[in-house]
Amino acid sequence: MRRFRRVLPGALLLILGATEAASIRARDVLPRARLLGRRLAGGSVPRSELAEFALDPVFGSFLDEVARRTPKSAAVAVIVPPRPDVYRYQAVYFLAPRRVVDSERIAEADYVAVYARAMKSPPGAEPLPNGFLSRR
Repeated sequence: MRRFRRVLPGALLLILGATEAASIRARDVLPRARLLGRRLAGGSVPRSELAEFALDPVFGSFLDEVARRTPKSAAVAVIVPPRPDVYRYQAVYFLAPRRVVDSERIAEADYVAVYARAMKSPPGAEPLPNGFLSRR
């Protein structure tokens, strides 16, 4: 019985590792290893590289710039494509602790960040990757 108690945790860990290994995509291993190496070496890694932006990789760069150019206490209206909803959810998560509002509540915003719109940026707006940022 004692031997069983010593072997059981290791066996369970081995089974868990084997089942999780099936979910690892080979193309993700090298980039994640590089990120880990940079972090262990004391280097800084932008939040967009830590978050998964598989849907639209440029969106991560856009949000990085919005976060860099707005104070953490600001309210930011983020105008993104209406579908899929993941754009809005990623913006809210990524820009925290900033308050993120949608186009219906733009009057409450200190800044307006527009992503992937074929529209002319207003005077004074700062260009961002695939969009622009303006202060209200």
